[in-house]
Amino acid sequence: MKKAPIATPHGVEILSLSPREESVVATNNKDGLTVRHDVRRNVALLCELSIAKDHQRAVCLSAKACAADGRITAMIIDASEGGLGVTTSVFIPLRTIVTMSVSFRDSDRAQTTCMAPMRIKRVIMTDRAPTYELGLSFHCPDEETQEQIHKFLGSVGVDSDA
Repeated sequence: MKKAPIATPHGVEILSLSPREESVVATNNKDGLTVRHDVRRNVALLCELSIAKDHQRAVCLSAKACAADGRITAMIIDASEGGLGVTTSVFIPLRTIVTMSVSFRDSDRAQTTCMAPMRIKRVIMTDRAPTYELGLSFHCPDEETQEQIHKFLGSVGVDSDA
């Protein structure tokens, strides 16, 4: 349910939706710059991240930071057609490509796993615990992966054409 745009002092309009849809499109009226393209849905799902083979030489994780096979436990906190927001206790550098794996129930209520390559676009330390919030974007998915992504996003309420 869309509400009227909210004007800000800097000439930016933010369109807000229901509470489950955290943020939408923000455009700068002055030059038409689009800040965000996709609606994000709040989610709370465990997932696993692993560093892509091409990046494993550059990003070396300690044995304490991950499982023996290199998997990192993370929590998906929001999802959109453009990517995911996750929190984790492990720092992963910007532009690192990771493989994200999440289990979910599809529209047929069957347990399904989505594995998708993603690129780290944002890293913010949110707590001294430490806790990092990562912004991940889908990275060059093939057709089969796009189908998995579409099913996953549909399961969390994101309308997707992925």
